[in-house]
Parts: sequence; C-alpha cells; structure tokens
Amino acid sequence: MHTVRRQNVDLRHVVLKGRILDIGGGSEGIIGHMKRNKVVAIDPSERELREARSGGLKIIMDVRMLKFLDNTFDTVTAFFSLMYIPEDDREQVFKEVYRVLKKGGHFVIWDAVMPKRRANQKKNIFVVPLTIIIPRTKIQTTFSAQWHQSGQNRRSFQKLGEKIGFSVIKISERKSVCFMRMVKTNCDRPDQ
Repeated sequence: MHTVRRQNVDLRHVVLKGRILDIGGGSEGIIGHMKRNKVVAIDPSERELREARSGGLKIIMDVRMLKFLDNTFDTVTAFFSLMYIPEDDREQVFKEVYRVLKKGGHFVIWDAVMPKRRANQKKNIFVVPLTIIIPRTKIQTTFSAQWHQSGQNRRSFQKLGEKIGFSVIKISERKSVCFMRMVKTNCDRPDQ
C-alpha cells in the first residue's frame, strides 16, 4: 500500500444547493450527514449504505446507470468516490451525472490526487487518510482504492467534464486532494 500524509478537508463553507445526489454516499456518508433530508445517497453496496451516517434517502444503485429522470437534481456530489470507479467507466458516469442535473446544476467533486503508478511499482493500493471538518465536528477516516497506472488528478477530471459538456467554475489541488465544481450550462444531452 502507498499511503500519503493525512490531509484536511474543510467543508464548513461549501455551498450545496437544492436536491443533492451523492454518488458513493455509503460508508462515511459525509454529504448526507451535512445536508440530511436534501440528499439522495447512492452506492452499489448495501453494507456501505447501512454504515452511512444518518441523513437523507439511501438507495442501492450503479452510478453508470442512474434510475432517475433527466434534470432531477440541483447538485451532484462525489466525495472520494471517483477513485473507486474504473477509469474506463468514468465517461459513462459523467454522462449520467450530466443527464440527471438540472440546467445550471453543479457537479462537485472531492477526490484523491494519485500520481501515475510505475509499471514496476509493487504497491497497488493508494491510501488517503483524511480529517474532514464539518460544522460542529471533525471526522477522521481513510479512503483506499486500487492504484491505477494512469493515476488521477484535477486535470483528468477537468478534461472529462469538459468533454461531456460541463463548464469548470472552480478547481483546486493541494497535496493529495483535489476539489472541482462544474456546472451544466445547457439542457442537451452530451451524447446527442
């Protein structure tokens, strides 16, 4: 395992408006914990959803095939969940997020910055210890996922988002954590 130093993620001043779809919202369930009944948390794992903190509706669902109508959500969040999605599936995930977002809706991403893994690198699990700061509390947790050779960073998310039709309105990368906010600027589906 390749473990990076503990990172702080401060969510006290993050704005998430309207009805929120939280992809990968099981386990810690940070977004559901913060926004409670405004959140629909999806995760492919029933166990992860049962472990999630209180707040919102929890549904077992594959993010590659969302069972929601077009233009349903004001905000979609991905809190350290894209790192678990194989790179080959991410374009489909971004298309589905785009589809279910309302015009002007935001896709908000927090995720690990993983450098490219060398072919001879024996460590194949990437581990990110976090201290998450939300109103009234701090949560210490760790996320770990398969470390792919191509890695991931803000540029990879930005490139994919722009390909699908999102406009990036905020982006930052600090140490091993990136943050990105994208907006759906039109109503056309990206594959039409």
